[in-house]
Amino acid sequence: RDHILFANFQNQHRMPAAGTYYLCIDLEATCVRNGWDDNNEIIEFAVAALYSPLSLPLGSSSSNDSWSEYHRPEWVGSFTSFCKPDTHEVTTFCTKLTSITREQTNSAPSLSEVLDKFYDWLCSPEIFPHQTAQFVYCSWGAWDCHKLHEECEEKVVDWAEDFFQPWFNVKRMLNLGADKSLVQSGLPAVLSSFGLTFDGHHHRGIVDAENLAKLVAELIGTGYALYQEDHVWVVAPDEDCPTSSTASGMQ
Repeated sequence: RDHILFANFQNQHRMPAAGTYYLCIDLEATCVRNGWDDNNEIIEFAVAALYSPLSLPLGSSSSNDSWSEYHRPEWVGSFTSFCKPDTHEVTTFCTKLTSITREQTNSAPSLSEVLDKFYDWLCSPEIFPHQTAQFVYCSWGAWDCHKLHEECEEKVVDWAEDFFQPWFNVKRMLNLGADKSLVQSGLPAVLSSFGLTFDGHHHRGIVDAENLAKLVAELIGTGYALYQEDHVWVVAPDEDCPTSSTASGMQ
């Protein structure tokens, strides 16, 4: 995992990086009809990857001449796996919401095993040929970041805290400059406002991740920057985040 951490370190200290990989993450977790309890568990880990030859400025200064040119990130590929929860089971309501069944999660690998497979995927030169590029993570809201770090800490996946950074909250970024009621109405509505179609079963992890990647590519390609000097939409894993649920539409 060190080469990915070093690539991000290079950019933070203004050393050259070979572009940027945007890793759009969506998690699904056990849930009940009236929302998610505080101890829900991840049942799907999904990532859709994009690549831009431009390096995202992650240091303390926002000056970067290359960002005067807009470049729509290119599609790289996707990774998804169900995760077997330790103590929770997939309810009928959860299956209706996500399409994920108890049988699929009962036969799935643990979260730790899934993340090891994810790391192997990132290290594949056939998929990620620019191994000195920086890797940044994006999600629709802050919940995915908080939940992943929280569950990794509980299940002693001790490398995750440093690895899954920096992390950008695309929903918060749009909240600053767009119609807040539109943003709160959800990812499908936001995509539609950009003339894009949400494809697939909403609240299935890989579907949401790939649709988020579609939005991120559109935003960056038309001049939005996922960077601001005060980092207002960078998610800190340990910052306070209210419990949120897909079931209640608050993610």
